[in-house]
Amino acid sequence: MLHRFIAVLLSLLPVSFAAASSVTGNFIQQRALDPFKLQTGLPSAASRLVSSSELQLSVVHNNVFMGGSTLNERLILDGESSQVNLRFRHRLNQCWQVNASASWLSHSGGWFDNPVDDWHQFFGLPDAMRGETPANQLEYSYENGTERRALTDESHGWGDSQLHLQRSIGCVDNAPILRFGLKLPIGAINEFRGNGRLDAFVDLQSSWQQRAPSSRWKWAASVGALTTSGDSGQVLEQEALVGFGVIGLNARLGPRIQLLSQLDWHTAMFKSDLRELSETAVQLSLGLRYLTHSRGSWEISFSEDAVIDTAPDIVVRLAWISRFD
Repeated sequence: MLHRFIAVLLSLLPVSFAAASSVTGNFIQQRALDPFKLQTGLPSAASRLVSSSELQLSVVHNNVFMGGSTLNERLILDGESSQVNLRFRHRLNQCWQVNASASWLSHSGGWFDNPVDDWHQFFGLPDAMRGETPANQLEYSYENGTERRALTDESHGWGDSQLHLQRSIGCVDNAPILRFGLKLPIGAINEFRGNGRLDAFVDLQSSWQQRAPSSRWKWAASVGALTTSGDSGQVLEQEALVGFGVIGLNARLGPRIQLLSQLDWHTAMFKSDLRELSETAVQLSLGLRYLTHSRGSWEISFSEDAVIDTAPDIVVRLAWISRFD
């Protein structure tokens, strides 16, 4: 499978490089994942700097309610998780950029259950029998035979950190980006803030495209592969290789306002017979970006699971970005 991802990455290079221009854009940088996937090294989309340095502070809150069982497995994900993410990015020169991120994680019963159930009922959407389960309870658990990993008490603390090194191919504005990254396992394993593994990834982001210089619309995509350092003794075993990517569309609504939309996807994350853990996940996000007079921006976005039960039911994100030289 690895050679297929490498082939896709390489095939994008000539097309993307030839199309490189002054058109710039940025994806929504988020890790809107369920509590098990959040412990992996699956990264947010790569960011393109428009200044020497950038600091991003974001708050992400999600509600998850899913589960299933087989002869040997049982999964329950019922609760809410919050992330406070701090990301720093610095351009070393025209070609190279380094990124570092840290996160504070919180798992709790939350307060979203009833509004989400009302939303599903109003639009006639499937809700996996939410109404038959007590509202706002916390239970994240996975059983595999005689082994079990679970969290039923609230958890707060530092999660895993990430370090990235990315190169602008061709060293020009809006060129394709090739990025390498590591997840550093510093989060507490027994509190669902880390899985004890060192994960690594590589991904390639295309240049941003638009039909004409005056067009309000621009789009881009990325594709990558994630691998893990091996078995850390966890009950839930991560796949040795996971594919992931983003397809995004930005639209200029005014001089300072942009409409954001994107699809985040990844292949099976874990070795399991449960569809929640072993099927390709797709998540749809919609948001707005407001560009400030000081070259910074504010972003607000909402995400839903486009493929049912492969991502949190609803995710809300608010981000502040400061850019400086």
